[in-house]
Amino acid sequence: MSKLPSFQFDPDDWLTDPCLSLCKPATRGVWIDLLCAIRKLGLAGQLCGTTEQLARIARCQPAELADALTDLQATGAADVSERNGIATVVSRRMKREAKEREMWRLRQSRKRAHADVTDMSRPCHKDPDDMRHVVYLSSSVNNNKKQKKHIVASEEARQLAAALRNAIKVRDKNAKAAHTENLLQWAHDIDLLLRIDRRSPDEVGAVIAWCQKPGCFWGPNILSGRKLRDKFDTLIGQMQRDGTGGNNAADSRNPGERRGPFGEPEFNPAEIPPWAGPPE
Repeated sequence: MSKLPSFQFDPDDWLTDPCLSLCKPATRGVWIDLLCAIRKLGLAGQLCGTTEQLARIARCQPAELADALTDLQATGAADVSERNGIATVVSRRMKREAKEREMWRLRQSRKRAHADVTDMSRPCHKDPDDMRHVVYLSSSVNNNKKQKKHIVASEEARQLAAALRNAIKVRDKNAKAAHTENLLQWAHDIDLLLRIDRRSPDEVGAVIAWCQKPGCFWGPNILSGRKLRDKFDTLIGQMQRDGTGGNNAADSRNPGERRGPFGEPEFNPAEIPPWAGPPE
């Protein structure tokens, strides 16, 4: 791993570290030189060498270095150990940060190794013969994708879906829905209308015939089995209210009857019953 050009140094941590505050001023000077050497050499938070070697790195005398290592070990500012004449000085913080960087690097490498490769991430091949390999790899990636579930619908739902398409075609032969080939999805939605919503085939057929009548408001709005199921409660309610299956209440009203802006009977004060009393 390449060494970093710098390391984070917090003056507050340096000045307020109780273990470091117990050290002598000369020990703190030797310690900061050793920390810079650890980062300069790209080591994982520790430095090893003989007393003479470490003294040259810390730019001090061997006796001064030995006194500093004893002070660091006694105060707990650093982990110091010696074996066979080789002293090892460990900065716990720098060692922990180096471990975290290594773990992050491993996680990133695993992500890149297991990432899904798409056609856009592949190199461009100028040779037409090489394009066969690209197509082959692309097909292998697509085969790993989750396949769609097989749609199953009852025979009644299929017939009602065909009836809806034919009714749309009679009302508007140029509509896209009148030439759709997605009847299986329409039948699936109508099958849910029959089984889940507990609507009878006769009700669904009557609503289809009513809403697709020429001039009906709902004709251009009901162009699929899903839309039919979503609006079915509203459709059957309006159809039952109209009675005759017309577009609105104007089909069954009296010619001289006055209506409001939404087709409702206009309010007539003379129709208030005597027991209701005068209006406040």
